[in-house]
Amino acid sequence: MGQVELLFLVSVEKADQCYWKVGSVTTDCLDLNRKINYVECYRKDLVGITAALEIIEAINYHLYNIIEECNNEGFEIDIPKVGISYQLPLYLVEEVYDFWLEAYKTPIVWTKSKGLIKSRYRKSLNNTIVTLGLRGISKLCALKINTLSSFRPNYKVNSKKQVIPMW
Repeated sequence: MGQVELLFLVSVEKADQCYWKVGSVTTDCLDLNRKINYVECYRKDLVGITAALEIIEAINYHLYNIIEECNNEGFEIDIPKVGISYQLPLYLVEEVYDFWLEAYKTPIVWTKSKGLIKSRYRKSLNNTIVTLGLRGISKLCALKINTLSSFRPNYKVNSKKQVIPMW
């Protein structure tokens, strides 16, 4: 049997900065807290080394795309030096984690999802022409990726133009 990694999703607090961390360790579950020094662990899954690296890359890419889209639309979400912004809600980070972990279990879903998330950064999957061109597994993956990527905070912080009411 190949070497196994523990893929995890934790919340970390270091030097007055909180962030989500998705990573992997080769040690057992009991050693995880000593190695990462996390506040709380939300997900732990055993996967192979290659799988862990690919899943972590996909999760981080997807979450950073969400943050980038939010920032481009005037919502201010900071990007910490390490990890993933704590301004993203836990449910979103967990859903993205679960989606990519499940997608990896089926090679065709994994391949299609990776291609879609990379193309989504350049071209919206909500575009009518793109939507009409997708069929089967690709369409299902695109719908799920769009649903996950549709998160927006409740308020805009970085508004370029303030709208002042007339009366």
